[in-house]
Amino acid sequence: MFNKHCRKLNRHKAGRRPSASLCQKHGSICRKTASLLILSLVLLLVGCDNQGKTDAANGSVIFCLDEDGESLEKEPLSLTATTTIVQIDEILDTFQNQVPTDPHQKLLPDSLSVISRSLEDQLLSINFSKEYLQMSTPREVLVRCGIVRTLVQLDGVQKVSFFVDGEPLTDSRDRKIGFMTAETFIENSGREINNYRSATISLFYASEDGNRLRRESRLIYYPSSQPFEWAIVERIINGPKVQGNYPSVPANTQIISASTSEGICYINLGAQFASEMPGVNPRVSIYSIVNTLIEDLGVDSVQISIAGENDVLYCGAIPLNQPFTADMSLVEN
Repeated sequence: MFNKHCRKLNRHKAGRRPSASLCQKHGSICRKTASLLILSLVLLLVGCDNQGKTDAANGSVIFCLDEDGESLEKEPLSLTATTTIVQIDEILDTFQNQVPTDPHQKLLPDSLSVISRSLEDQLLSINFSKEYLQMSTPREVLVRCGIVRTLVQLDGVQKVSFFVDGEPLTDSRDRKIGFMTAETFIENSGREINNYRSATISLFYASEDGNRLRRESRLIYYPSSQPFEWAIVERIINGPKVQGNYPSVPANTQIISASTSEGICYINLGAQFASEMPGVNPRVSIYSIVNTLIEDLGVDSVQISIAGENDVLYCGAIPLNQPFTADMSLVEN
């Protein structure tokens, strides 16, 4: 449960500019010339007024949505608070009352609010209202990415975690997401996740007896920086969503690489894939990947490797040294 003693946001105090009158001059100033004295006083006052301010000149930005609401855009961020906790409040308040430069859009939906936040040892936890769960998957990822990447710019914030109505935020497989950094939103290619693409694909999973394939159509969203091949295979690994369809490959299988060249899709999977699926014919496991990729990508064949090797027998029976073509005879009518 989220810390019950989290301090509520104080939107009235956030953003209050420190008065220049608080600046004090200490020590003595040697009398040299009248112009030098005036110059020293001006420099001192300017330095005090700018103390603790974070602005675009220092490279700080706040994220919003583009015109279509499909990608993140940066806008200058200027903070007037001098302590980390008040700077956090100021940023969260800005997100909730954001008025981006036209044609950009506000990052947070109007119905979404921040209930509380807690900072301990540079670990920030934010508790959102239940409306957070009403966002679509692409919008939720963009919101999470934009908030985290904005807040970790602060010297006093290393990681950020999200809660919804007091409960830890979880992913589609009900796993706690936990603390996030800017690197959380970097793909294997090294490019930041800024926008998403969508596609309707056909996926093939095992039948109940494990000897046949069953088709499942699904609309997916995936980062624009992620190869389409990767996104497809990832859905096979994650398993079916339609009743009567069953997993065809081990759920812990890792994708090492995925690419297409000259009509052949190359998929390199981790050693986990070599583990035989109980109750599933090895041919069903292989062709759940092959048939899916050929149908969705329009390629001619699929070359599967395990930990970079294809001169092996899958489950001791199926050689992987040649690309596979589709076998639709395995698909149930």
